[in-house]
Amino acid sequence: MGNVSKQKRKKRPMYRDVYEELKGLILSGEYLPGTKVPTEPELQKRFNASRVTIRLGVDMLVNEGLLDRQQGRGTFVPVAVRRRLRVLCVVGLNFASSHHHHLGSYYSDLIVFSQEQAAAAGWELEIVWLPTYQKAQRFEAYCEEEVLRQYVAFLFLACGSNHPVLLQVQKMNLRYSIISPTHLIPNGVYLDYPQGISLAIQQFDDDKAKAIVLMGVGYNWDLVMQSLAEVSRKAILVNVPVDPGRGTLASAGYERTMELIRDGQDLSRLLVLDDNVALGVTRALLSLGYKDRPIKVVVMVGKQEIEPMGMPVTYVVHDTEEEVRHAFQSLRQQMDDRSVALPVWFSSFSVLPPQEAGKIEKGKLKVEN
Repeated sequence: MGNVSKQKRKKRPMYRDVYEELKGLILSGEYLPGTKVPTEPELQKRFNASRVTIRLGVDMLVNEGLLDRQQGRGTFVPVAVRRRLRVLCVVGLNFASSHHHHLGSYYSDLIVFSQEQAAAAGWELEIVWLPTYQKAQRFEAYCEEEVLRQYVAFLFLACGSNHPVLLQVQKMNLRYSIISPTHLIPNGVYLDYPQGISLAIQQFDDDKAKAIVLMGVGYNWDLVMQSLAEVSRKAILVNVPVDPGRGTLASAGYERTMELIRDGQDLSRLLVLDDNVALGVTRALLSLGYKDRPIKVVVMVGKQEIEPMGMPVTYVVHDTEEEVRHAFQSLRQQMDDRSVALPVWFSSFSVLPPQEAGKIEKGKLKVEN
């Protein structure tokens, strides 16, 4: 915290310190609804303050409805406070500059499912967009100790292990969970991309002498090459350049596919590492009659993101809803015991062949009678 904040704290009355700290403990869930808070003598010792000072600070919380004095029993956190517990969801993306405000189905689903899980737990989900690469000043307000203690827990989406708010939350030993495709972090959910890529490559087991065309956007190609080497499979890696000024990921996939076809590239074995790119890829293939040719198309995607591609496609899917469920389960477990860092939960991929993909309706598998 900056020097100015420290100076302000020194100048304000002591009862304000009592008020601010106890309020933070209540809103962060340290004192859960129904919990009896320390007695006035205990608080006097804790703050090294007079009884009058403690009484003034507690009175402010009673007036706000955050504490309830019960004659002969003590002072408690009201059960009604449960409805005011907040989770801060930190999204490490810059929504304003992401392809004409097109967030993409994966992160959109993460946010929607997180809102549902928070509501089911009786928490309010507050979302803030804090891209890791922005200037340090952007994070200062969310790294203040008084600010962070107003939240019961933290959820990090699309954030790296060096995100300033995550580092501060870890330093303060607050409750958090992170969903990450690339970082193995305690209390986190990890998308097991190595397993997913290996599974996707295995779908092309007809002729290993023929190369697979892999298409992705700024992907971790080292990871792809490692998976290819493990199964001795040849591949042509195609990066799909995206110009936000020209269109979406789907349009970028369409244009890149048309370029490949004009260059005579064999696309009979095609692996696409992004569902939005795949929409453009299949549109290009359909426009040139590839639906009636012997072709194998595999798309890596979240199960909830599947959209009709217009032609038979094998999906290698992970379960986005289950990932969010595990992230919130981690937060609830930390409510019971914050001292133990929970192990990483690995979200694996599975194969959804074309005949099963046809049963998908708005991301949900329809139950057949």
